[in-house]
Amino acid sequence: SPGRLRLLSTGPILTVSGGYPAVTMGEHGIARLIDSPEQARAAVQEAARGGAALIKIALEPGGEAGAPWAMAHGHGASVHDVHAPQAQDPHAPVAHAPQIVSSAATGWPMPAPALVQAVVDEAHRLGLRVSAHVREEQGASLALETGIDEWAHVPCAPLSDEVIARAAARQIAVIGTLDTLSRCAGTQHNATRLVAAGVALLYGAEVAHPDIPWGIDVQELQWMMAAGMTQDAVLQAATSRAGAHLGIPLLGTLQAGAPADLIAIRGDVATNLKHLEYPELVIAGGQIVHNHFAP
Repeated sequence: SPGRLRLLSTGPILTVSGGYPAVTMGEHGIARLIDSPEQARAAVQEAARGGAALIKIALEPGGEAGAPWAMAHGHGASVHDVHAPQAQDPHAPVAHAPQIVSSAATGWPMPAPALVQAVVDEAHRLGLRVSAHVREEQGASLALETGIDEWAHVPCAPLSDEVIARAAARQIAVIGTLDTLSRCAGTQHNATRLVAAGVALLYGAEVAHPDIPWGIDVQELQWMMAAGMTQDAVLQAATSRAGAHLGIPLLGTLQAGAPADLIAIRGDVATNLKHLEYPELVIAGGQIVHNHFAP
């Protein structure tokens, strides 16, 4: 509506008991626990009824150096089934398939492939895409394996050539958030390799994090260019390509029938992108909400 912020929400992030983000930030308002395929499908249905624009799931074992969300705890464990008990009779069937695996890095549990697949299949059945919080090889590979549509971040820990190639072959959508992750040793290297492989990053800025401006984060755009994208491609990634990815026709374009949302600046972005952080005119839904050009 005129003059209002457009907000598309995923609802709570789906995760398993003891998993990220519940392990660091608690469950209330941010996490929805899913420890079985039935719970996974019910959570997706609940989010869809609530108007979620897409579904988000955490595939995060933790332990990535420099990550602002991760903190090491314990000594970790090898990948194993943490739910299914050992059968006394070696020939007896196990009661159920494992739904959780834990990481050698920190011990944060992640959903097993079958659980992720239940989320993806139910979301796709309802016409919703699935975005994954992935920050390293294990989560990125699981996302590719199960048909997840989007990585919510460029992974923080270095990725293998094999995963980079799989991501490019899938043409998976990758949201940058490079500024937030600039202290992670592998983020920019991963971004450069993804771009070189043909993956076009999309602009994304985590405004809830310290030092990320409320508005256009020009440092994010500059990191994207440092990864090998042209300035034109970066600006498209923050406007028309972002709108297309969100499924909103013509959002981010200036043409008849497009949403009447735009900003105007003084200066030339070709020589100084920083102007974008200080718009002189803001129009939302056809209504002027900020105008420094007016006398």
